[in-house]
Amino acid sequence: MNTIWRDFKTYQNRAYIVADNTNNGLQVFDLTELRDSDGEPTVFEETARYDGFQQAHNIAINESTGFAYPVGAFDGGNNPVQGSGLVFLNLNVDPTAPGFNAGGFAPDGYTHDTQVVTYQGFDQEFVGDEIAFSSNEDTLTIVNLENKASPVASFSSWLWKRRLCPPRVAYAGPPLLSIQR
Repeated sequence: MNTIWRDFKTYQNRAYIVADNTNNGLQVFDLTELRDSDGEPTVFEETARYDGFQQAHNIAINESTGFAYPVGAFDGGNNPVQGSGLVFLNLNVDPTAPGFNAGGFAPDGYTHDTQVVTYQGFDQEFVGDEIAFSSNEDTLTIVNLENKASPVASFSSWLWKRRLCPPRVAYAGPPLLSIQR
């Protein structure tokens, strides 16, 4: 099945591209290739491809840590990758290197969208931690990603609740944080 849905984010000189209902995996394109373009229509090839999943709905990048977070990912057989939750990709290594895939977070199931930030808010307990605000099918899930080997979805501070479940929600919208975070 072909789809027009694509999502991409840029980090340093690369674009990271995902798509629903395809077998594209994560496509990586080196944006510096555009510098040599003469303005004529040109077909560019991907610079690299990561095939740890074949499709994903969205991707977020935390530029302060160099990690990408594809969400809603499936393999070629339509099986969820990391429960279709957060997939952790370390953009500080080559996409073909073994350390590129750094794990994931699956306990809350399919994630539709996410925003990942290095927390700089008023709750001092979490300042400097990498936090994901993820919208799922029926919840907003907040996950502390500071320890990629053991992400935490429950917090002791009054500010954080593991799951915020508004009544009768189907696909909670994308989380958007204020600049104050």
